[in-house]
Amino acid sequence: MRTLRSSDASALAAAYVRNRAYLSSWEPVRPDEYYTEKWQAADIASRLVAADAGAGFPFGLIDAGAEGS
Repeated sequence: MRTLRSSDASALAAAYVRNRAYLSSWEPVRPDEYYTEKWQAADIASRLVAADAGAGFPFGLIDAGAEGS
């Protein structure tokens, strides 16, 4: 687990697309744009601004092996 980065947008969008049907029982109905890298990048950016203001913790579970770490 680590703080999200703007560079996570593509992988996050891909994960949401890949798991969309499976998660549909628990996730709210979302617009198609939600599943795009553009939406995820904007969402991450707003979460990072909120974190800087002390209003949140934008963490993600990231596969370190997929990052090349």
